Amino acid sequence: IIAEDTLKTVCDIADTTDRFGALGVRMVDMKGAFLPESKRGIPTVWVAFCKLTFIHKLFPRSTFFNAYYYPNIKENEPGEVPILAGAFMLINKKRLQEEALLDEQFFMYGEDIDLSYRIINQGMKNVYVPTTIVHYKGESTKKSSVNYVFVFYNAMIIFAKKHFSKSNASLFTFFIRFAIYLRAGAALLIRFLKRILLPVLDFLL
Repeated sequence: IIAEDTLKTVCDIADTTDRFGALGVRMVDMKGAFLPESKRGIPTVWVAFCKLTFIHKLFPRSTFFNAYYYPNIKENEPGEVPILAGAFMLINKKRLQEEALLDEQFFMYGEDIDLSYRIINQGMKNVYVPTTIVHYKGESTKKSSVNYVFVFYNAMIIFAKKHFSKSNASLFTFFIRFAIYLRAGAALLIRFLKRILLPVLDFLL
């Protein structure tokens, strides 16, 4: 859901930004909570490791431990960022044509990271603007599902193999695959416990 002035605001900024490549906005969920993926850093091996091990949650303002959510720029200030979210991207049409549109290797997740990365590698700017929209996050794939875990993290593997050196991609893949099995196992365990415990609780109450 966008505001009445959202499109005019972002178009005006795009028209006045030198070497404009793409633009993203401040996204909030249905309850009004800020979605940190509105602005992200490049998911290098270290960045991915901190996110997968939840170290980033311990240091949410650290540019070293929480680079995935790019704390270099605060949620209410504009600035240039590496990675934008595909939920809302205003893109330079010429730049998009030169970048051959979206890479069809990616199914649902990761294509926005890949496109953002290709744009900045061409010397263009990805800009974050704190004008607010509402994003119904997770409605296409529920985060608790095993399918989400496999689709999301496999997209990260595709990105690493495409853009990183062979050694870095191998290390990245190792951490990602570990996270896939960990998250998938956790999701299955939670689902199992719900099926076992909920009937018991209903009976007791």
